[in-house]
Amino acid sequence: MAKVHWINGSIEPPEPGEYYTICVYKKTGEIWIDSDSWDGKCWGTLEVNDPYWRVIAWARVLHPDIPVDLQGRVKRYFGQEVKDDGN
Repeated sequence: MAKVHWINGSIEPPEPGEYYTICVYKKTGEIWIDSDSWDGKCWGTLEVNDPYWRVIAWARVLHPDIPVDLQGRVKRYFGQEVKDDGN
């Protein structure tokens, strides 16, 4: 399994996008690890102040590296346009 840097769920992500999330079901303590979108104000699948679930941690989604022989030819990488400088 890949290692990610988990951030406390009380801290908002720095920008909108897709993130890994760890959520807790408030009634039972059940944990779900999944991904969700952050729009800059709230998580895509949860209501603001959701009565049932709470994000207790989040992490940036890990993307695989681009094979060396394909670098320079890739124009889109997971929904983002790749600039001429490779970023």
